[in-house]
Amino acid sequence: MHLHSNLFIFVNMKNNLLKVSLTCLLSVLLFNSNLKAQTQEPKAEQPKEEKEIVTMAEQMPEFPGGNEELYKYLSKEIKYPKKMRETKQEAKVFAQFTVNTNGDLEDIKVINEVNQEFVDETIRVIKKMPNWIPGQQNGKPVNVKFTLPIRFKLN
Repeated sequence: MHLHSNLFIFVNMKNNLLKVSLTCLLSVLLFNSNLKAQTQEPKAEQPKEEKEIVTMAEQMPEFPGGNEELYKYLSKEIKYPKKMRETKQEAKVFAQFTVNTNGDLEDIKVINEVNQEFVDETIRVIKKMPNWIPGQQNGKPVNVKFTLPIRFKLN
């Protein structure tokens, strides 16, 4: 089961000031990954615990201060790529990452095809994010996969 609502971060250029306007709520597109390592021969040591990534948790991970602080962070940190601004290119970037049980962001990537400059800027900003408040399931922290759409748009 996937939870779908939409948040699009618009990165606008007007009077050389970067502005971010929001159109909807945070989109959380999650997927479940249950990977099992298989071995051909038995090992003497204990097998490592699998890193389960849940699609939804009772308590979802949260950016420190909530969505409003996430919007402020993105507004402050995102810089419209100069070359893309000069050539008047716009894009909607779907960034995906896992919030682990410590609140660290892992496996940061862009999952749609867009110009590499938009990809680089999106990943740069996400890598700089502070740790999130981890998601919880049955009172225990869990790894949760997020997809965050960000729209780069010129005025």
